[in-house]
Amino acid sequence: MKPETSKRERIEATPWALAMEGTQLAVTLLVFFYAGYKFDQWKGTLPWGTLLGSVLGLATGLYNFLKRFLRKPRE
Repeated sequence: MKPETSKRERIEATPWALAMEGTQLAVTLLVFFYAGYKFDQWKGTLPWGTLLGSVLGLATGLYNFLKRFLRKPRE
């Protein structure tokens, strides 16, 4: 008899779940991009803060996305 896994441990790749994750990825990227842009305006370092913010936002968003969908289920 298998123990039941909770909904938190098991993420199904339904269209709504994928749309939610894609939206979260986009929002994370935009927030980091905006923070980098504002840093550039404050310090006058255009375009380096914007580029760094974009890269960090993309890396953070992809990390969270992959962490959720590539997790192996517990047995």
